[in-house]
Amino acid sequence: MKTLLLAAIFLPVLAFGNDKAQKTYPIHGVVIAIHTGRTRTGAYTDPYGKTWGTGGKETHIYRIETDTLIYEITKRGTEPRFSVGDAVDFRINIKKESVWIREGDKEQEYWLTGTEQKPPVGK
Repeated sequence: MKTLLLAAIFLPVLAFGNDKAQKTYPIHGVVIAIHTGRTRTGAYTDPYGKTWGTGGKETHIYRIETDTLIYEITKRGTEPRFSVGDAVDFRINIKKESVWIREGDKEQEYWLTGTEQKPPVGK
């Protein structure tokens, strides 16, 4: 009896427990601008005026326009991942200040570096 009861409880869990929740990308936008920058890592000046650790990495900053907001996101890398006019679907994790963009059947994480209200039409 106990075995039958345990099987009735755990069998559905085992059957459906491996299903991952489908990730959704509720925000839709269009890339309206791209520019590059460099981040400096570990740069400092010693007491004698010499600068050390001026190495940096190239970053790409994308502006994505949605119906109500314009998002600015950043990704390190040598090649741009998007072009102006590309449509993107994404989700935001506010606590981590990150944006997850669907790229084919995968997703990539970007840093959310800014948002602004979209200007009214005609102004």
